[in-house]
Amino acid sequence: MIEIGRENQFYGFAHEGMQACCTARDGDVLRFHTQDCYGDLLTREDIRRADIGDRAPKFNPTTGPVYIEGANPGDTLAVEILDIVPGARGAMRLTPGVGGLADAVEREHVRIFPIGADGTIDFDGLRLALEPMIGVIGVAPRAGAYDTDTPHQHGGNMDNRCIGKGCTVYFPVGAQGAYFGLGDVHGLMGDGEVCICGLEMAATVDVRVRVIPGRQEGCPIWEKDGRWAAMYSAETLDEAARGARYALLNFLAPRVALPKEELILLLSLIGDLSVCQVVDPLQTVRFSLRRPIGEVRF
Repeated sequence: MIEIGRENQFYGFAHEGMQACCTARDGDVLRFHTQDCYGDLLTREDIRRADIGDRAPKFNPTTGPVYIEGANPGDTLAVEILDIVPGARGAMRLTPGVGGLADAVEREHVRIFPIGADGTIDFDGLRLALEPMIGVIGVAPRAGAYDTDTPHQHGGNMDNRCIGKGCTVYFPVGAQGAYFGLGDVHGLMGDGEVCICGLEMAATVDVRVRVIPGRQEGCPIWEKDGRWAAMYSAETLDEAARGARYALLNFLAPRVALPKEELILLLSLIGDLSVCQVVDPLQTVRFSLRRPIGEVRF
């Protein structure tokens, strides 16, 4: 196992100029130690943005990046999420004028939630079980650069609550070495991430990486227990939804023994179009199968 410490932080995915903190090979297991999206600085409920001052991190410190030997443009990097171990606490904050309910937020508000031994938090007497997921996960893009606050077809800040233990995410490799990293772990988050944060926490994340040479899709593809999904980010929800719909159709069409017309009918029966988040610079939608439809391989 290769360990990547929480001190190895970066703040943007770029086609050129990324500096790897270490190197891994096809099949390696990597353990990422992550900071929360606030750089682990929001430790008490009386802390305000002004108190943090110059120590405030950029958005979403992300652990890595890791250079993957043998990963080249045109390939796919498959990332199997083996485990997510949450830290001791989760943090949330509201900021006036920010988020999907911005007009309703009148003052800065911070909550710190200790994580119980049973994997729950106490939200004003309501016990909520954790469902750990990874907010930022991705590789260098095919072109350009994106900060770790922004999702795109390389992955990044997709904030898809389904990216958790037991799933595999397939990323289109955009640059030699892939430059893979992850961070912004949430203990719990609803679809939409409407207040611009989930239960933000530091975590330890174990993944296995695998290079699939000579094949890739146009955006990240997700799979768990035979259920497949496409994730697409765009400036509007309409654009993101259209991209996700066609991405999953185009992924499945050559892999299932159905005429395209029949596949489209099936997607209308068991395909779920869901909003991942509406609060980042680009918005993210997933189109997912509700149940397996037979043997499908990437």
